[in-house]
Amino acid sequence: DPAAAAAMKAAAKPVPILRRRTETEPVIELSGLSEYLAALDAAQGSLVVLKFYAPWCRSCRAIEPKFKRLAREFAGVVWLQLDFEAHKALGRRLGVDSMPRFHFYAGAAGKVEDFSCGPARWETFRPRVEEYLKESCEIHDTEEFSN
Repeated sequence: DPAAAAAMKAAAKPVPILRRRTETEPVIELSGLSEYLAALDAAQGSLVVLKFYAPWCRSCRAIEPKFKRLAREFAGVVWLQLDFEAHKALGRRLGVDSMPRFHFYAGAAGKVEDFSCGPARWETFRPRVEEYLKESCEIHDTEEFSN
């Protein structure tokens, strides 16, 4: 049956990484280096927020609902997370030395921010996101055109 074969072929194709984001799961869980690179590539000019966490980290668990709430609120941002415990080599390669750890990426500029932020400093997180979004939306006039 050609229709069944086409359906099986379509089902076998992986879902593009950024399409895994849903309303109930606004943060995309990365499964290693290839997905990390694919997500950054697919995000193109968008702000990307990557959270490194560990299952044993109490601060990581404490900020989880707040992180997801921001991800739902700022839907234009690409929200990613990586389990450091499961991907230690990648985390270390990316300079992760404490958790929860956050990296912000802004299009061609690459990584623009790298910081640790637990529950005690969580109020500083939203303003950082808003600042990068504001910067990416501003139009800078560098020359005056007159003819």
